[in-house]
Amino acid sequence: MPRHERLHPLEVKRIIESSAREFNRNLLNRHVLFGPTDGTKPFETYYPDDCFFHLCGLRYKSARQKVSAKKFFQLAVDGRIDADLFAEKYSVYTVEKLLILPSLMRIDTFAAKLSPFPLVRYGKTKAEILVFNNSAVLGYRFDYSIAKAYIPCTALKDQVPKMHDEKNIGFVLKSNSEDTKYSILSKPKKTLSPDQKRNCRKTMSHYTGSFPPLARGTAMFR
Repeated sequence: MPRHERLHPLEVKRIIESSAREFNRNLLNRHVLFGPTDGTKPFETYYPDDCFFHLCGLRYKSARQKVSAKKFFQLAVDGRIDADLFAEKYSVYTVEKLLILPSLMRIDTFAAKLSPFPLVRYGKTKAEILVFNNSAVLGYRFDYSIAKAYIPCTALKDQVPKMHDEKNIGFVLKSNSEDTKYSILSKPKKTLSPDQKRNCRKTMSHYTGSFPPLARGTAMFR
């Protein structure tokens, strides 16, 4: 789709509300740990409700009330977004952000690569880590206040040459909502091979977070 084209407001509403419901079901208030295949330190991420709005690349203006990022997310989950209140935040990238948004709601399952501390190659972004999902990218910044983990700060379309510091993602662990331990193996879904188990053990030996990972409590990575 050419960059100058716009989506119909009702299509924007559909994309945002369906993505918000998937975010609510799959990522909200969960920790997700991405383990690279080179056996180096895994990266811990967290998904609060107020990070969703920024990923949409939109402004939402209401003359009647101030709509916070938390309020916007709840309106989207409830299917009560007013399509007439949308305004593009970016002249070029808003449509691209909206089109890739649904695929990023399953980043815990379909993440393929990550790039820690990437060079700025998308213009201005505060992202400190990029996680790639085919042609879509989720950028993260470290939150020092509450999460003590990397939280999503931008959604991007990957249209540039690959970087030398990109790492393949070998496994992904996920917590249940509001849980204090990792209990779900999001990737891979199949049984781990001996080589994969060795890599997981090596990667988890570098884990420094406060969540007890299931790798230490089960036979999964033995």
